[in-house]
Amino acid sequence: MSLVVVRYLLTRGWGFYGYYYNRSGRDYQPSAKNVDPFPGKFLGLGSVHYLRGSYDVELHCNFSKDGNKLVSNVVWVKVERAYRQISYGPPNVFVTNPYFCPAGGCIYRDIDTSDKRFFADMHGEVATLHIYDLEPRDYGVYRCSATAKASNGLPGDTEAIYEIVELFT
Repeated sequence: MSLVVVRYLLTRGWGFYGYYYNRSGRDYQPSAKNVDPFPGKFLGLGSVHYLRGSYDVELHCNFSKDGNKLVSNVVWVKVERAYRQISYGPPNVFVTNPYFCPAGGCIYRDIDTSDKRFFADMHGEVATLHIYDLEPRDYGVYRCSATAKASNGLPGDTEAIYEIVELFT
């Protein structure tokens, strides 16, 4: 019997190790552990602004980074069951999305803008989600995404772009 060490890649240079005992390392077939829940180009982390004594908040996504030109509306979703990878480098410096989903997947909840507590708008290239009368269930991870002209410079090509906004106490 031998010890097999399997490394699950989270993102380039990151991962965790699982240990399995069996007769041969070739006997083990790992299942997918980490799934990137956010396809597209990650622009960075958005920002949160508390208003009116922290009863109301605004979540901001700035899509003008890297000269992006939007060609679609912005879509806001709340992501549940996503977990954040451990950062061993400088704080809040991410080249890739810092969140991943477990093997069972994440749950994406559309923001119900018919609920008067939520209001989404745009000012230039900055998308804002207003949440009025903040409730405990509102805390979590939000994703704002849009379609932009592709950065490869070819006419007609588009790409999905997004930011992550963390709303925690």
